[in-house]
Amino acid sequence: MTTARLVGTYRLELTTINALNKLVHNYSQEDVAYLRQNHAFDYAWTYYWNGDENGVTIEQFWATWSDKFELETQAFLLDYAMQRYGEEAYRNIDGAMGWKQRLSQLLQDQHPEDSNDHD
Repeated sequence: MTTARLVGTYRLELTTINALNKLVHNYSQEDVAYLRQNHAFDYAWTYYWNGDENGVTIEQFWATWSDKFELETQAFLLDYAMQRYGEEAYRNIDGAMGWKQRLSQLLQDQHPEDSNDHD
């Protein structure tokens, strides 16, 4: 895989993570109502986080993400986060000074066999 393709792939991954982070930090009651349609999220909201009283912290969210949410729930949350915050997340990634050059250099260091790619 060329460095340019890897940069594009990582850009999408960074954007998706950024969108999910924005959702966790900025969720509204409407967001929670929608997300609770997913059984695993609803269970976590009710029993792990006591969400109706306390809400959820980013630390609680990520611990549950890695330990309790199956891939289907993760995909559901990522999809919703991208719907809500995808455009803003893309702008944030694109606005980060030099991110593409730094990532490209990192990838070239990790994948020297692709260093002759100039795309």
